[in-house]
Amino acid sequence: MILKKAVFYLVLVIAGLSACDDGYLPEGYWPYQVEYMLTDGDSKNWLVTEWVEDDNQVVMTSCADSLRFAFAYITSDSIASYELRKLGDCLTYDTTFLGELTASGGSGYFTDSLYVELSNGTINRYFVKSLTSSYLNMEFVKSGRKTGIVATQE
Repeated sequence: MILKKAVFYLVLVIAGLSACDDGYLPEGYWPYQVEYMLTDGDSKNWLVTEWVEDDNQVVMTSCADSLRFAFAYITSDSIASYELRKLGDCLTYDTTFLGELTASGGSGYFTDSLYVELSNGTINRYFVKSLTSSYLNMEFVKSGRKTGIVATQE
């Protein structure tokens, strides 16, 4: 078990160091590895540092503007995804359940998307441009608007 973890981390380090294109997720990850990077095997919060809607930068200057994405393992094949926004008092979070997340690829390598299924059966697609264990860059459609985020591990 320890050897498997060591090999897994070595593969992540090698893939991260060999990635020369900052605009796209390095190839060669399995879906479970992508899910692990998003959750750290349990749960992980991502602080959004850049938000773009319809090619316009959204300024995030106050705590009320702060946004986080959270991903958490529920079972071995189920990951919950959440959006966390601070309310006006800057102490309390408004939590929105985005849906159950699955990394694309099936039995093959991760392709480029995260699929988030809502409780009503609707599936939203998040296009992953770049991902490491501490950096996330993805695009998706939210409320009919093309949206892009850059987030770092919290």
